[in-house]
Amino acid sequence: LALLAFAGCVPEVEEMEGIVLNLVVAKPDTRATKPGEEALNENKLPDRVDVFFYNETTGEITKECLNQILRNGSQVRILTSVNDIEDIFGTTSSGAHCGVFIVTNFTGTYEGTANARTIDEIKSSLIQDPVWEPQEGTRWNYIQSAFVMTGEQQLTLGNAQGSQPINQTVALERVAAKVTFAVTVADNATGESGQWTPDKKNMDVYM
Repeated sequence: LALLAFAGCVPEVEEMEGIVLNLVVAKPDTRATKPGEEALNENKLPDRVDVFFYNETTGEITKECLNQILRNGSQVRILTSVNDIEDIFGTTSSGAHCGVFIVTNFTGTYEGTANARTIDEIKSSLIQDPVWEPQEGTRWNYIQSAFVMTGEQQLTLGNAQGSQPINQTVALERVAAKVTFAVTVADNATGESGQWTPDKKNMDVYM
């Protein structure tokens, strides 16, 4: 297929695939870590993601492709020219490496100057307050619509002039830690003013 030259990152072209990144939600590998729950949107992938390619030695972002469309629910395809590949990898030689950092569900603002950021600036931008959404008919049972997830991977360049110079899988993990705890409440208690019965429906738990 003939290679088309584009100045930026183009998310949708049927004739070419370009850089293909297959996103998966990482599974926990320890008993102490629980997998995400679908009902709580903990594994939810959005329609679009932000992709940052970076130099593994300097940490400088070599190309940022924001708001990329997810195809088939979990695949990113970024159309690239030979010039784009050289910008990303610093070369067009097969076997070259670079880093990629993917961010999902992030609604904030990235630190640094666009097209002149570092990977550390991107990572430090992700600390933000959650957006809690109360559920109808409940008092404090808030559920977030989505969680920020990130994935980082070393990419290996194939044929820079081919229709698919890269096809790799990137595992995503939630940025926030998940803490689960159980509270035991006595059925009744005796105080100085008499017998107390807990109103469990209107009790709050704070951390």
